[in-house]
Amino acid sequence: MICRADDGGRTWSKPRLMVNTAEVHVFLAQLADGRVLATYSDYHLPYGVSAIVSTDGGRTWDRDHPARLVLSADLYVGWPVTIQLADQSLLTAYAITAYIEQPPQKTVTEVVRWKLP
Repeated sequence: MICRADDGGRTWSKPRLMVNTAEVHVFLAQLADGRVLATYSDYHLPYGVSAIVSTDGGRTWDRDHPARLVLSADLYVGWPVTIQLADQSLLTAYAITAYIEQPPQKTVTEVVRWKLP
């Protein structure tokens, strides 16, 4: 769900669906060309990290064409954070944890560098 405020946060729009319920940990980034990028975790198989774009300041999202950045059949992949580099490429960092918790539980951080089509 996403809400919008155009008055410095004094009032907010009604919540709108941005991604499906099994898509969580959304991170928003304003790109140099004005688009808004949302990277998020997929908590349905295959697990992974995906990205969608808005060309109208976040009012609507291109949910029909997600960029699949990471896929996993047995590990949770989550908490993505994306920045845009000087060459306009994108750098997304995310955490990986075991789906079945077994000691010792470990979390690994990985990074993918990519470009929007």
